[in-house]
Amino acid sequence: MKIIAIGTTNQAKVAAVRSIFSSEHYTLVPTDVPSDVSAQPISDHETRQGAINRAKHALQKENADIGIGLEGGVMEIDGELWLCN
Repeated sequence: MKIIAIGTTNQAKVAAVRSIFSSEHYTLVPTDVPSDVSAQPISDHETRQGAINRAKHALQKENADIGIGLEGGVMEIDGELWLCN
């Protein structure tokens, strides 16, 4: 059985990952890891980097087979803030 480390303990994000991966084939391990970006990422690039960092940290911390990072952020377009996830 493969171990999937999820780089968050946020229940909504963990539930999203659980909805994709069957518990028959994977052990899912939510883990608290840093994103190494701003508390509120303000661009697609920063949001993406936060998700990558969370996946890498979770993978290493749990010695898992797969690491998953989820990060929410915003970006400014024409003076308005839009969600980027």
